[in-house]
Amino acid sequence: MSLPVVRVVGLGPGDADLVTQRTLRLIAAATVVRLRTRVHPAAAGLDDVESYDDWYERAASFEELYEAIAADLATLASTSPSGEVRYVVPGSPVVAERRQRQGPRAVPRLNRAGGDQQRDRRPAGAADPVQAVL
Repeated sequence: MSLPVVRVVGLGPGDADLVTQRTLRLIAAATVVRLRTRVHPAAAGLDDVESYDDWYERAASFEELYEAIAADLATLASTSPSGEVRYVVPGSPVVAERRQRQGPRAVPRLNRAGGDQQRDRRPAGAADPVQAVL
């Protein structure tokens, strides 16, 4: 039996017109998908994807919120027929809140995909500005 997987998929740097075809294919091909928030221009058109927006209103703190989201993602991945859940986030899957960078503790495998960013288009050999601060 393979380990459950949370695949973090980034929507990219701006509005829905900048979401890549690859990202849209990853979302469409998933058995289970969750959207971090609809409060972002890139999330337009993902109305059929369940989001965690209501969770932000109920949580007492961001720490509590991210722990709850991580636990939910772990459960979804563990019970999904494919053994995977796609977690769709605004921006890049690499530049994300602390919980996403660490990954859900209960999910042994965390993969990142999509989220075309200016930093993704830097010249070969150029320093990665994100890695410099992480």
